[in-house]
Amino acid sequence: MKRYQDRDQVFFHTIADKFCYSMCFALLQQGDFRSATPYSIVGTHRAAGGDPRVLRLIERMLGVNVINKSSYFKSNEQWVSFYWNDFFHSPETSQAYGLIDEIEKGE
Repeated sequence: MKRYQDRDQVFFHTIADKFCYSMCFALLQQGDFRSATPYSIVGTHRAAGGDPRVLRLIERMLGVNVINKSSYFKSNEQWVSFYWNDFFHSPETSQAYGLIDEIEKGE
């Protein structure tokens, strides 16, 4: 996604539907505009399993995405202390933290 965003200026609207956790959360944060459907759960945890260098790279990219898009998180230290404690949030709470931009309208 990042390659297309940087090279071709492709716009991604990412949407959390139902349960968006772990790598789904990382992909959600890469979007240029991030949404969640009503009654979704949005959350993540510290990356584990696999090459530690790759995991730390994923964590750094995720942190940059969150800090650049959120008005709540002002520093990497603030984000890391939040991120290291697994979390599960409603769309409303996710929006308050700046983890999504909009709650999709239901039918």
